[in-house]
Amino acid sequence: MKLRAGLLLAAVLCFAGTFTTSAQLRSDTLTIKQLQYVPDDSLNAGKQNSLYVGDTVTVTGIVIAAPRISPGGPLLFALGNANTMYIVDENGGAWSGLNVRASDSVASASTLLTAVDTGFVVRITGVVTQYFSTTQFEIGKIASWNADRQVEVLDTKPRRPEPTEIKITDLVNGDPKAFIPASQQWEGAYVVIKDASVGTVTKNTSTGRYTWTVTDGKGNSIGVYDQSVYFRGGSQGFDPNWAPPPAGTQLTYIRGVITSSGQGIVIAPIYPGDIVLGSFPPTIRGLKRDIGIPTSSQEVTVTATVETARPGGSIATAELEYGQGATSLGKVTMTWDATSKLATGKIPAQADGAVIWYTLKATDDKNESALYPAAGAKARPFFIVRNGATRIRDIQYTPYSDGAPGCLDATVSVRGTVVSAADSTSLSLVYIMDDTAPWSGIMVRGDAAIRALALGEDVTVSGKVAEGYSSATNGNTAIIDATVVTKHGTAAVPAPVNLTTGAFRSGVVTDGTPDAEQWEGMLVRFATLTVTARNADAPAGSNFGEFLVTDGSGDMRVDDFGSWKKVYTTDSSKTTLTLLKEGTRLASLTGIMFFNFGNYKLEPRNAGDFDGVTGISYTPASPARATLHASYPNPVAAGSVATLRFETAETGSASLALFDALGRRVVTLFEGETRPGQYSVPFNTASLAPGVYHYQLLAGSALLRGSLIIR
Repeated sequence: MKLRAGLLLAAVLCFAGTFTTSAQLRSDTLTIKQLQYVPDDSLNAGKQNSLYVGDTVTVTGIVIAAPRISPGGPLLFALGNANTMYIVDENGGAWSGLNVRASDSVASASTLLTAVDTGFVVRITGVVTQYFSTTQFEIGKIASWNADRQVEVLDTKPRRPEPTEIKITDLVNGDPKAFIPASQQWEGAYVVIKDASVGTVTKNTSTGRYTWTVTDGKGNSIGVYDQSVYFRGGSQGFDPNWAPPPAGTQLTYIRGVITSSGQGIVIAPIYPGDIVLGSFPPTIRGLKRDIGIPTSSQEVTVTATVETARPGGSIATAELEYGQGATSLGKVTMTWDATSKLATGKIPAQADGAVIWYTLKATDDKNESALYPAAGAKARPFFIVRNGATRIRDIQYTPYSDGAPGCLDATVSVRGTVVSAADSTSLSLVYIMDDTAPWSGIMVRGDAAIRALALGEDVTVSGKVAEGYSSATNGNTAIIDATVVTKHGTAAVPAPVNLTTGAFRSGVVTDGTPDAEQWEGMLVRFATLTVTARNADAPAGSNFGEFLVTDGSGDMRVDDFGSWKKVYTTDSSKTTLTLLKEGTRLASLTGIMFFNFGNYKLEPRNAGDFDGVTGISYTPASPARATLHASYPNPVAAGSVATLRFETAETGSASLALFDALGRRVVTLFEGETRPGQYSVPFNTASLAPGVYHYQLLAGSALLRGSLIIR
């Protein structure tokens, strides 16, 4: 990257007199590793939050990815006005990376975030926040930030550090969406992964963006996140025609920062040169077939664009294989047109009810091959053979764990009964069902006639099958651009299917999980529930209005979409509504099963879907008189120094003591009068034997406890 050092240094010096010091902002000075570190016992319990969430701290690091392509130039990250950069500890390694962001362009300019460049050494004061599993460092959130600068440039000589080499198995073990505690140490870190290959590649035709993975060839893969505009296709990309390497391509290396997205754990390459190819297999894209749901008398024509990736090369063969279940039923040699690059093959007619998968293999003149989908992919393109009328199951069903239907993008007509209507008392979404068996419900998005459908109407609708993360589908299979073909009158609304919350455990069950996916879009019911959390995203700091319930088999999310919010609430400040606080019991709760932002969720349609709500009382919240922060570090090596921090909101006496596993007081760490403010109590563990200890703070009427492990 070219650096305009003279101009930038002048800008930095111009602002130097207005930087806010740590003394002015009352913050703790930490290393990035101290800020990011999470103890093993917390990680093993599924708790990923930094110990300093909510605190104002100061850190120093090297910028590995600046907010803009060049100082004052276009944004490097396609994130609207939220300017983002990544900094790392100069020594690299575990717990060494941090995502720094300003909430908008005004905050970015005011704090000088937009003036820094890659390789700069910076000292930053900000607030530690948590967004789902990602720790973020927010600037522009401190009082008087419009007048104060919270970014100090210590060195303008570019020196981008070397990445830390890791393996894919350091991040995942099979499923990239399954949380592995050890992977948390690489969040925000600058890493390089060698000797991997491209797994799956999928293009969103409406946005031009790609979803793709890299794999180690042993069933372990992670997503590649297009956070940087250099690696994003479509209108938001630096090059709208950019495309990832084709599936099967060997990579010498891929480097970038580790973060998370809807794909799970991902690596985000930043600059050109962060991906180096090791081979040039053919590319296979635009795989299509001519019939979405064929009959038993129809052969199916499959086409794809097949090109050589090697300059001057050519395609030697293209082969279409098809089968059912674990059995291959045959292979077809495809014709290939050297001008259009189109390969064409025909799958013979198959029996009624058969579920047929197919794959394509292309080989070039140097005997390098590409397979679509890539070897080890969790899903293959498929179709269902159906004589007679199409059922919703024919659209929704998938034998794979990605949740994608076999007739994606096909135009279909299907009949069903409206179980959720888009009127003012419902979800503003239309769902139809044609049975109570699995796979029998679906979302319908369409014209005014679709939106005017009433609960219980028996209709035939026609539209295009869609799936994915868009405003039209939100991760669900849906019929979009739909119209009403025929109104058949009214019918009894199908009874909700009785299920258990454990099948949809929040944060555990992922998109496409078969036991959960089969109920997507259907009217379902859960009995004998207890509200376990008013904020399903606590303690991350965000609150999207969703709450958790359980029937004893596991916590499940309930979404805040629907008119039921006119009667019930999870917000204790809304005293005119019925509060669904922790411990509230429900005889039953009914709604549509929905998938959105990484979780299955129940969508109650209206207040009538809540039955037998009991055990409710309202008590105004009292302000916290004292706060006890987790010990750092934890675990701590015997003979090392650990630190306990607490704060009080009132004048009085306080004591902080350490107890052993039998409850015996081992040492009093602090005892005396306190005034409102923060207290930091370091202590040496040299005199303590390894084991589990408990610390206790008594401040006024507040009694708070925590645990510490000494190894």
